[in-house]
Amino acid sequence: MRHEVVEQLISQKLIVIIRVKDPSDIEGIVQCMSDAGVLAVEVTSNTPGYEMAITQLRQQFPHMLIGAGTVTDHRIAKRAIKAGAQFLVTPNTNEAIVRHAHALDVPVVMGAMTPTDIVDASQFNADIIKLFPAGPMGANYLQALAHGPFLDTYFFPLVVLMPPISTLGLTVERQVLVSAGVWRNPFTVRNKPNN
Repeated sequence: MRHEVVEQLISQKLIVIIRVKDPSDIEGIVQCMSDAGVLAVEVTSNTPGYEMAITQLRQQFPHMLIGAGTVTDHRIAKRAIKAGAQFLVTPNTNEAIVRHAHALDVPVVMGAMTPTDIVDASQFNADIIKLFPAGPMGANYLQALAHGPFLDTYFFPLVVLMPPISTLGLTVERQVLVSAGVWRNPFTVRNKPNN
C-alpha cells in the first residue's frame, strides 16, 4: 500500500490540509474538495476529533486519500494510523515516526527546512520531504536546493492560500486553505521513481 499511496500523492501534486476549530465543518470541506477533483486531504492532529474525522472520511470518501497532519511524534502517528490514516505528514524530522509508519506500510511526508533536516529525513527513509515552512524561504531557496545536492529528492513545498480567495472553483472566505504540491526538482522534468 505504501508505494501505491506515494505514487498517487506524487501524481496528484496536491494535498489539502484541514485544520479547523469545529469538526462539524470537515465533511463539508472534504465534499467541496472532492467535487473540485481534489483526491488527497490531511486532517491535522490539532483539529478537535481528528481521529474520528479520519475514520469517517475513509468511509464517506473511499475514492480519496485521507491522511493525518501535524504528526509530531510516534504516539500521534500510532493513533492516526489506528484511525485509518493512509499517509502521515509531519512538520518536523523524526525517525521514530517513519519506523512506526513503515512497519505498518504507511508512507510519511516529513517536514524539513535546512539541508541538514533534508538529509536527516532522507536517511530516515521519509517517502517525500515537505519543505516547511516554504513561504518565508521563497522560490530561490527551493531552486537552490533542487539544483544543488538534492536533485533526486521529492519536495513538497507548502503554500498557504489566505482568504478571501477563489481557487479550484471555490471561494474561501472563512477558512484558511492550505495546499502543497509534490515536486521532484521542480525546474526540470524527471522520470517517476522506482519504488
